[in-house]
Amino acid sequence: MPSRNEEVPLAVEIEETRRLLRIYDGLARSMRDPHAVLDVLLEAEDPAAAATALRERFDLDDVQALAVMDLQYRRATRLDRRNIDERRQELADQLAFLRGLEDR
Repeated sequence: MPSRNEEVPLAVEIEETRRLLRIYDGLARSMRDPHAVLDVLLEAEDPAAAATALRERFDLDDVQALAVMDLQYRRATRLDRRNIDERRQELADQLAFLRGLEDR
């Protein structure tokens, strides 16, 4: 259930939620095919090449590509992939809730 942190200005909370949602969107998108992510990482010459390949392969931005590269292998389990999808949905719901407050 979405809620509001009254100690943080609404605009700041919205921006932080948007930032996190963007990261989780990229994680969820790329982790639909964890084998492809691993292939990209193993074939890359260096981290910059890996980030570029991830951006191109999964249509990610720089921040999303770095988040994918920072994932630990244990996060590739089915359970953790579901958790990523669930967290992404929670953030989307939270953002919609906060934007509704902003429109008041």
